Amino acid sequence: MKQLKRFLATAACCALCLSACGCAPWWKLIPKEEPATSATAAAPVPAVAITVEGGSAEVGDTVILPVTVNAESHLVNADIFLHYDPALLEPVLQYDAATDSERYAEPGVFGGAVHSEKLGEDTLYVLLAAPDDGTTDKGTLFYVAFRLLADPGEGAAVTPEVSVCRARAGGADVDPVAAGMLTLTAGTVTAKHPTVTAAATVSAEQRD
Repeated sequence: MKQLKRFLATAACCALCLSACGCAPWWKLIPKEEPATSATAAAPVPAVAITVEGGSAEVGDTVILPVTVNAESHLVNADIFLHYDPALLEPVLQYDAATDSERYAEPGVFGGAVHSEKLGEDTLYVLLAAPDDGTTDKGTLFYVAFRLLADPGEGAAVTPEVSVCRARAGGADVDPVAAGMLTLTAGTVTAKHPTVTAAATVSAEQRD
């Protein structure tokens, strides 16, 4: 009997508490855990287009090729490999007045460090690294120079390959390579042919 009285008293107490909450559903008072969101999921990955511009030179001369990036790429860093035919092209060191040194890649609009070196006989490696929000204007990331060793016929290609690339979006680093947002375009070096000026010829009879 005592146990029944205790049960009824407990039930009455619970009913009083629920009535004090009004008509609002009591289960809505239980706090819910909000799903976590990431900055990279909220912000779209920017498109990055890296292009080796073409050029022309006479055999034996040097041509400078700009390597450009599109606007609003927000490029922060990249490992860029430039592949070429060593029978036709040879990378040339350029003098950098700012550092009083020579380098294969002369910086352009990129606001970070630019490091370059030859890898074997057919590849030029360029490392880009910046601490800020990346490149927003269309322009030349860096310049490379090649000596044309032989007539390339239809042209000698300089083909970019990017294994690592980071851009800035929503305050976080994102990967355009993994997102399929990276576009690469090769450049072509063609041969200039010197203009031949016809010389006046004098016949033997005229010389006499």
